[in-house]
Amino acid sequence: MEQSVYLSDNIIGIIGIFLASAFLIWGAYKKIGALPLMLAGSLIVVIFNRMPLWHSFSVYFMRGSINPDNPAAIATGYLGFFMTLFLVFVASTVYTKAMEETGSIIKIGYKFSEWFGPKRAVVVVFATTAVLTYGGISLFVVVLAVAPLIMVLFKHANLPRSLAIGPLAAGAITFTMKSLPYSPQATNVIPTTFFGTNLDSGGAGAFIGILSAILMIAGQLWYFKTSEKKVREAGEGFTYMEGTKEENYEVDEDSLPSTYIAFLPLITVVGLIVGLTFIPSVLQIDLAARGIAPNAIVVGSMLFSTALTLVLNMNKIRDIEHLRYIINEGMGGAIRAISGPAAVVGFGGVVRASPAFLSIVHSLLNMEMNAYGMAAFGASVVGGVVGSSSAGLLISMEVLAEPLLASGANPGVLHRIAATFAGTFDSLPHSTVWFLIFPTLGVTHKEGYKHAFWTTVFWPTLAGLIVLVVAMVAFGY
Repeated sequence: MEQSVYLSDNIIGIIGIFLASAFLIWGAYKKIGALPLMLAGSLIVVIFNRMPLWHSFSVYFMRGSINPDNPAAIATGYLGFFMTLFLVFVASTVYTKAMEETGSIIKIGYKFSEWFGPKRAVVVVFATTAVLTYGGISLFVVVLAVAPLIMVLFKHANLPRSLAIGPLAAGAITFTMKSLPYSPQATNVIPTTFFGTNLDSGGAGAFIGILSAILMIAGQLWYFKTSEKKVREAGEGFTYMEGTKEENYEVDEDSLPSTYIAFLPLITVVGLIVGLTFIPSVLQIDLAARGIAPNAIVVGSMLFSTALTLVLNMNKIRDIEHLRYIINEGMGGAIRAISGPAAVVGFGGVVRASPAFLSIVHSLLNMEMNAYGMAAFGASVVGGVVGSSSAGLLISMEVLAEPLLASGANPGVLHRIAATFAGTFDSLPHSTVWFLIFPTLGVTHKEGYKHAFWTTVFWPTLAGLIVLVVAMVAFGY
């Protein structure tokens, strides 16, 4: 039977989706693990939408495909996320462990503190994360790679780890991914397939993007300053997260690698990823046609830099047991790091397969609204429901792109508005990213989300609303 796309026919299912989202937020604050939390949230969606129980979990949650007979369609869900990014997580966690155990990341942290001073620890994390993300390195790689650096910088500055959530998230998932022209991140790439634009989104779109980025950065820097002042006045200081090998960070700087040896692997991994991504693009070489996936470049670059780290620091590898520890602990960390985000994506698979979600998306078509407002509203609402900017953008634009273009609106402005607003409500507490960032820094939702909210929801939304008004006035039709 064909599913209804009318809201009135699916009101109970819609209530179920929002109840499930509320439950996820509550459970996250109660420190319930990602997997049991997402399974329970999915069950709420299934019950309220009268979906088949076993099929919903074995197919929608695990595989994320509404049509299990079409393997090509299986690109989401728990297994889809796992298959797509597992090797990326493995390569990045092993690289991070090698940099930590050899003292290289500690040396980099010392040098940053020396160059910029402990008082600028927050801004250094913000700038470093932003540069790496805008340079094309995946959010998941950046978070894992920057975490040990945060430990060093925040230890020197005597700041609580929870405060690092703000600059880390702001640099990784706001203006660098959604606002700035030429960003290679998925949220900036997806609109090009719907609006026929390029990564710069054209002159008008580029203007909108740069303006929104400036507004976001201004607000985020203000928040960093005020929040740091508050935690210092409250007497909050640095503590190691549970399970940290404190001896790795309590070392004499003279025993650490030289500045050149410490920075070379980091420069190498960034250079390889950026170079192998942009050079073929400039030369119009289709890597996909040659069987080279983007993630293969990331994995290869990380593994090469890991080997370089170990070779340059052979004197820091005590024995074969130490080397085995680096490899085993690094790969084990990949399993721990990927399981939470994968579970959130699994929940998204169940939501996307529900009749209620279908009616929510299609109801957007019946709203009488300015095209730019429609792009903003659709991307933000759907992104908020599924907890992912890229998934929300993909799903909403599949429905909205054609009528938006038919309205006569500027494609470049539509591109930038949709990308910018996809990165607003996607960062609510049940978002995929928090189930990676918070555990990586040993921070709970209660400790860290207040910083996440201001830097990734409030300021991006405010900046988005301002540029939306500008778009309507300057590029109206």
